[in-house]
Amino acid sequence: IEKDSSISWFRYYQERILSHLPERCYMKSQQHLTVSIRAILINWLLAVVDEFQQTNEAMRLPLAHHQTVALFDSYCSNLPAIIQTSELQTIGAACAVLALHPDQGLDAIERACFDKASFYTDGACTGEEILRAARRIAEVLRLRPGSLPADTACVHIDRLLSAMQKNYPASSTHCLSHYLGELALQAEA
Repeated sequence: IEKDSSISWFRYYQERILSHLPERCYMKSQQHLTVSIRAILINWLLAVVDEFQQTNEAMRLPLAHHQTVALFDSYCSNLPAIIQTSELQTIGAACAVLALHPDQGLDAIERACFDKASFYTDGACTGEEILRAARRIAEVLRLRPGSLPADTACVHIDRLLSAMQKNYPASSTHCLSHYLGELALQAEA
């Protein structure tokens, strides 16, 4: 990338962002996943991630909310089969556990995390079912320890701000940008 050429810089980041997005119309192929069901599920997922983070200091990851949604959308868009409504909560819980352990493989994640995630489903699924869903997600998305599939809005915001503000760092711009990213996440839901 040429440092002086803002157009090539913009195109580069635009291509990077587009290469990591799930298919735009994946919900059309997932007939049981409507906009309202997805909104309810995303709101629940954000609450689950918050609960995990409140009870475990090691899970306080700044990107966990966005990464959970990115994993969910990537999995749903890459899965050729239609996902049943009854499976959505299990898949969402598995995405939350994976997002909260970005540097660990499935075998390194404690079984108690999957059981705790099942507790948040109010009996809709077991820890074993969430673990199986996490294995399917890892297989479909070809996940490896330390490499979640998609960058989130937060990562791109940080990259753009660091590139734009090398000489003029401003914390207010940083805070506002991340605030707008959080609002966008809620608007998606």
